[in-house]
Amino acid sequence: MDVRLTVIGRVENRWQVRLVFAGGVPDGLTVGLVAESGAALGPAVVAAGPHGDDVLVELRGPCTLQPGTFVRCVAHGGEGATDTFEIGLDRRHGLHAYLHADGRLPVDSRVVGASLSPAETERLARVFPWILGCPDDDAPAAPPGVPGDELLDMLREEFDVDVDELDEETRDSLKR
Repeated sequence: MDVRLTVIGRVENRWQVRLVFAGGVPDGLTVGLVAESGAALGPAVVAAGPHGDDVLVELRGPCTLQPGTFVRCVAHGGEGATDTFEIGLDRRHGLHAYLHADGRLPVDSRVVGASLSPAETERLARVFPWILGCPDDDAPAAPPGVPGDELLDMLREEFDVDVDELDEETRDSLKR
């Protein structure tokens, strides 16, 4: 018989422990909180054989547990056989500690930054001309494939816009 113990945490005035049995269910259980010295920290729960392979046990004990505290489960099998299983209640660590404000979340990253190759920069500059910046105060040229004269012709033909009446600034902005 094998028992996997999981400490869920404190709920109201009790500590919840989940017991999952593999390889058979015992005839009886004794579960309790035990200090590092071996002294009981509260009354042990004694129960007849559970009705399933997943059992939730609530233990009474102190609000804050001292370092080294553990849960001891003694499973009583047939013919007087007993198996003892224990799990330590050390401080939370990792994400569990971070979510309960007990500690910082360790972040380990092996990512190394890399700059863009000249070919990648040119490809991006075709879509986003501002990536290369302006060599002087002049505005960048129109992106390839959208000449300004074709846009003015389209405005004239499809929307009946008199392009000659547009002021110089508007005409220049349409050519870009």
